[in-house]
This record gives sequence, structure tokens and C-alpha cells, in this order.
Amino acid sequence: MTDRPVPVRQPTAVGPSPRHPWHLGTYLGVSIGAYAVLLGGVTSAQSDADAALIEARRPGVEAAAALHAAHDRLELDVARIAAHYTDAARTYERLAERVAGLDASLVDLAATVAEVDGSAASLPTRVALPAVRRTVAAPVAVMPALHATTGASGG
Repeated sequence: MTDRPVPVRQPTAVGPSPRHPWHLGTYLGVSIGAYAVLLGGVTSAQSDADAALIEARRPGVEAAAALHAAHDRLELDVARIAAHYTDAARTYERLAERVAGLDASLVDLAATVAEVDGSAASLPTRVALPAVRRTVAAPVAVMPALHATTGASGG
């Protein structure tokens, strides 16, 4: 083997290599990592704020739900009352028809009463009735004769 001189490398200065810009990738990775950590922190803070807001609004949501339920009950009551009102109106109409019929009957009755009244007015106020004579006869206390036999008991 031949002894060849081994080339000795001279130490180079530390710094960015003009041929390979590795430092830019490192900066980019660190920046992205820092942004991810920051974004995670913001998300956590926003989540906590949202939870607090939801908790703060809970009484309002519960009140709105109670109001909605009360509104539904009121709506059912109004529908029920409207149905009762409609039934009452129909009953009133039927009664009004019957009253009209009764009114016509009363008019006929009034005409009949007027005729009877006119006929009664033409009758004399007094009528002479024949005298009734009353005769009282004393009863006779005579017992009738009884002759009866029965065939019972050998007689």
C-alpha cells in the first residue's frame, strides 16, 4: 500500500451553510410548533369562556323552556275554551229555534184564549138552576130469612 497523505479537513465556522439552508427548516418547524401551542392555549381559553357563557345563560334557557311549556298549555286551554264556546253557540242557536217555535205556539194560544174569552163573555153571568128537593126515608130494619144448607159434614 502506498502511503498517501490523508487530506485533513479544516474545521469550518459554525453558521448557516450556504448550500443547505437547514436553519430555515428549523425556524419554520419551531414557529409552527409555537403557533400550535399558542392555538391550543387559545382554544382551551375559548372553550372555558364558552362553558362559562353557557352556564351563565342556563337560567335564561330554562326560563325560555318554562315559558314555552306555559305557552303550549295556554294554547291548549284556548283551544279547549274555543271548542266549549262553539258548542255553547250551537246550543244557543238550537234553543233560539225552539223559542221561535214556542213563540208561534204562544201566538196561537193567545188567539184561542181570545176566542174562548169572547165566547165566555157572551154567556150569562148567572144561570137559574132548578131547586133540588131532598127526601130522606127511614130504612126498614127487617132481616131477610136465610135457609141455607151445605152438604159438608153430612148435613
